[in-house]
Amino acid sequence: MQPTVLENYQEIIKELQIKVQNLEKNQQENAISILCSSNDLDKLMPTLIIANGAASSGMKVDIFFTLWGCLALQKKKIYKGKEFLERMMMMMTPKGLKGIGLSKMNMMGMGPIFMKLMMKKHKIPSLEELIQTALDLGVNIYSCQMTMGLMGITKEEMIDGISYCGVAAYIEQASRAKVTLLIG
Repeated sequence: MQPTVLENYQEIIKELQIKVQNLEKNQQENAISILCSSNDLDKLMPTLIIANGAASSGMKVDIFFTLWGCLALQKKKIYKGKEFLERMMMMMTPKGLKGIGLSKMNMMGMGPIFMKLMMKKHKIPSLEELIQTALDLGVNIYSCQMTMGLMGITKEEMIDGISYCGVAAYIEQASRAKVTLLIG
């Protein structure tokens, strides 16, 4: 028996409802996703300034710190219970925001000192203040779990208020954002 015109329309309506649901599910949010893979002062600053600016304007903001960027979120180093290579990695890398350099004009450590003096002179918040402001504004700060495992960094070593996720969660978040940036 042939489907009636009404049955055909009902089937078309069902298909359209499914398509609308899929479109709504995949609709971009008023969000920005930032991937930061550096712990250089001159790359962390724009990451945090852009994040704070976007959050201040009402956007949802996610920052995913990976590779060297994870080091910027480290508040302390714990050597106990770590393997030799993990301890060596920790000895060679700066702890958190202390001892970070510039990607250019580092000048044996003098560059960051000059940059921080200029920031203070021009009343630009420190990186610590920018991170705290971001957290206060509701910015979602994530540290890459795989990188942390690779470098032997534990959650106990990281600053308070951040979250942890893997690449799949980052990609899912970034795919919904209107703006996606890589700073590294």
